[in-house]
Amino acid sequence: MDRVRAFKIFVCKCSWNNLLLSVIVIVALFSRFFFLEESPAGFYSDEAATAAQVLCLSETGHDFYGNQLPLFSRVLGGGFVTPTHLYIGVLWTKIFGSSIQSFRGLSAAYTVFTIFGCFFLARVFLGSASAFWVLLTAALSPWGFHFARIAWDPPLMPCFLVWGTFFFFRSSTTRDGFWAALFLSLALYTYPPARVQIPLLFLGMCFLKWKQRANCRRFFSIFFASGFLICVPLVQKILTGGMLWRSKHLSILNSEFLQSHGGDSWLNAARIFLNNFESYFSLKFLFVQGDPFLRYSMGRVGLLSYIDTTAVILGLSFLAYQRFLKKQILKIEVMHLLWLGWFGVACAFFGAALTNEYHPHTLRAIGGWPFLALLSGTCLAYLVKQVPKIRWLASLVSLSFVAVCFYGYFFKYPQQSAELFDHWVKAKALAEVSRQPASDEFVVSDYPALSVEYYRMHSASELRKIVAQVKPL
Repeated sequence: MDRVRAFKIFVCKCSWNNLLLSVIVIVALFSRFFFLEESPAGFYSDEAATAAQVLCLSETGHDFYGNQLPLFSRVLGGGFVTPTHLYIGVLWTKIFGSSIQSFRGLSAAYTVFTIFGCFFLARVFLGSASAFWVLLTAALSPWGFHFARIAWDPPLMPCFLVWGTFFFFRSSTTRDGFWAALFLSLALYTYPPARVQIPLLFLGMCFLKWKQRANCRRFFSIFFASGFLICVPLVQKILTGGMLWRSKHLSILNSEFLQSHGGDSWLNAARIFLNNFESYFSLKFLFVQGDPFLRYSMGRVGLLSYIDTTAVILGLSFLAYQRFLKKQILKIEVMHLLWLGWFGVACAFFGAALTNEYHPHTLRAIGGWPFLALLSGTCLAYLVKQVPKIRWLASLVSLSFVAVCFYGYFFKYPQQSAELFDHWVKAKALAEVSRQPASDEFVVSDYPALSVEYYRMHSASELRKIVAQVKPL
């Protein structure tokens, strides 16, 4: 009876608004694991190639090209699958199997950890009550939601980045110095654009750490020593393993690219960079459509969710009003977190703008989505403290966004993006492999052999399970 009474008291103290927001967050978190094979429909060649390398390593200890326990494994287009995805993927598939849903579920799990990382990072500055609003904006981020459902390395990078940032600011102990160095180093391993974003972001993080007036000598001693040792294999691989070829090919400093776009000069490169960087702040990209390429965006909403847009517009308007009245506006902790959110997004856009493919490009800037959630969530927390009734507006806006986003993503997006995710290959490969599950000669015409290898190995794995379940007569 005491437990029942305690539960009733808890429910009475919780407003319906708080319960509704909590349900929205829970649904948004679990929705990342719904219908992973159906939306996106198909299994893009990069996803399949990455999955094949994981399965090869899991079954033989070698990658597809015969390298034993590699640090990086080559995939398509001169790219590499990273150790964070390879070896954690091996463990993941041992537990959850080799299906498309399993591989995409790994990305979804990493994104959920990223969302909670945003909450704990915000809690360092604001406390738990205000950090909940960052949890809400991170859970509803369309930028984070879409990439949680694609089986490749990039979704892993924001997870390591946000947890490294959390440990960096949590305290100045040597233990947190080590964990910050570990997670930030893993982010550097996981996705090449992080190697631009993180050094820039680190400068801003050091500035905020200095503003905290903490004694950080031992912290930074452990941080730099640990980070150096962890990153030595990465630096060796970059310098000797052919990994710079793709970076040079995609850079705006590539001489062939510059000559075809106005001349091989630093001035022209600077002009191209500024145009690229400016494109990430266009209203269409931020609020309406997002990335125009449907492989990197659902195409129905912008980079900001409805609640992000509401928080940013109302927050900036309220701050301008307070500034006009010459009132004390923000606590120093709130200002620090707002600055960190803005600076993190700008660093992500900066790294993406250095590439010479189309812009704006959400995949190359993927390290910015947790910081965008920090920015909008902090604005929302500030607004709710000033005007508590905004809670209800936040609930209605969040609920409407979930309805619109889920309808578009689960009912419209699969048909719109099927060709971009090689839906025809998935259907054909699974049909043909089921007839010849152990054939080393199986191919799909005009499709990378490494990508086809995933379907062959997955089918062989499923066949072994069926045989193992057949009882002898």
